[in-house]
Amino acid sequence: MEFPYFLVTLLVVLSLFSLSTTTFAVVDTIRPSEILRDNNNTAILVSKQGTFALGFFTPTATSSKNRYLGIWYNKITGNQTVVWVANRCEPIKDSSSSLTINNKGNLVLFSGHSNNRVLVWSTNSSKQAREPLVQLLDDGNLVLRDDKDSNTTKYLWESFDYPTDTMLPGMILGWDLKKGLNRRLSSWKSSDDPCHGDLTYGIELDEPDHIAPQLLIRNGSSILYREGPWRGVSFGGTSNYVSVFWKNSGYEFVHNKDEIYFTYNAQNNFVSCNDKEKDVFYLTTELKVPETKYTWASKSMKLDECNAKCISNCSCSAYGYNSNLDGSISDLAIGTECVLWFGDLFDTRNSKGYGRKQNLQKKHVLVVM
Repeated sequence: MEFPYFLVTLLVVLSLFSLSTTTFAVVDTIRPSEILRDNNNTAILVSKQGTFALGFFTPTATSSKNRYLGIWYNKITGNQTVVWVANRCEPIKDSSSSLTINNKGNLVLFSGHSNNRVLVWSTNSSKQAREPLVQLLDDGNLVLRDDKDSNTTKYLWESFDYPTDTMLPGMILGWDLKKGLNRRLSSWKSSDDPCHGDLTYGIELDEPDHIAPQLLIRNGSSILYREGPWRGVSFGGTSNYVSVFWKNSGYEFVHNKDEIYFTYNAQNNFVSCNDKEKDVFYLTTELKVPETKYTWASKSMKLDECNAKCISNCSCSAYGYNSNLDGSISDLAIGTECVLWFGDLFDTRNSKGYGRKQNLQKKHVLVVM
């Protein structure tokens, strides 16, 4: 049976997208006097650059009317790409949801109307702000902070501390030993139920000194994959299921008496989409091609034309060129010479032995060896 490849999703936030005719909401904050209500899958908050949206949704794979508060990519068309869910295991049965900040300074989610409201979910922060403010940031983090505090990165609560099944750049996976907080990913229970599934991914500690923390994927209590201890530049071990390119990848591992975690950051080494002389492509022959939902292909295009086609489009994340048109050792379709990928690059992994050449734009931050 083929291994379920959806175990871990490491999503890269793209900084450049094509222009869109969609009009995005300009509101990225909630203040105590405001009440935001379910608006039929329309975003109620949108981050400043329009990258992420917060709103109510019903999973696309279900016929139920269950409603959830979640964060999704705002610029990906089609089905919502949900990256975080607040009320994972507490669905709201109708569109009566409301979101506000209560008198203790917490963000609270209710179902029902007026005096029949029922508390469904809360940020539950123990620290109270003088002037509480909730903001959706452009990295996908929903934060609660004190608007009176000059340090705008001092958060009283943040969604990055409570991940769902998706790790975004800048998110921490691991332990805050002082708080006893363990940040780890867990799959959805099913495609129509975002409650915690059996699959988990995170750092597990050895007792009592935490000398050799390891990355593990579990199915319930059973270990499916063990990355191995941190070796100074990467985690040890190899996997048939998950490939993480550690070298020069923006990954960071922190191990001290207070925290044990790893994180990664998108390597945005570009100036602007129009600065074509600084667009750099890395060549690799050892990468499984990304998922092809958002692609364009040509059967009659030279390599330099394929390169130019990708550079000329701000939404182009990568391109692949195949000179083996018999299809014998290529991941690309038989007879296809040039393929362009748009948006995020999903489901890539090391695939040694393939001869097809895959070019990836440095500006769009997929790291290759």
